[in-house]
Amino acid sequence: MQIRNIIKLPVVLVALIMLAMFILGSMSPGYTFALHNAVILSSVMFTFGIFVIVIGGYSFKKVNTTVNPVTPELSTQLVTTGIYKISRNPMYIGFLIWLIACVIFVGSLINLLLLPIFIFLANRLYIFPEEKALEKLFKDQYTEYKNSVRRWL
Repeated sequence: MQIRNIIKLPVVLVALIMLAMFILGSMSPGYTFALHNAVILSSVMFTFGIFVIVIGGYSFKKVNTTVNPVTPELSTQLVTTGIYKISRNPMYIGFLIWLIACVIFVGSLINLLLLPIFIFLANRLYIFPEEKALEKLFKDQYTEYKNSVRRWL
């Protein structure tokens, strides 16, 4: 069974990494840090991540195209406006912001190691297959978009 079949939705991957952060944080007391108002800071960051994800998802819904990363081949329109003028993958950036908020909340330096793991897995499991599907569907339009807007993840 492929890992992509196990973790079909990015939010499941994020939840598993957050769970790992809490477990690792409790198992590695020597690598802790404390920020003043960590709960407030992490709450604000998590909320900002929600905002980024919702804005990205709303952009898809507004033009009646799929937001489902499992079926990018069902996309009916290439979204290049709004937040997608800044990043090709704002929803994944929102998830990364959630994970950074979790690092701050848990207060364990060891959890910083999970951030590049998320970036690697998000690229491998979701972003690369999405880009391949979009290139096939939208050809030159997607190539032009890809050349003018960074992914940031």
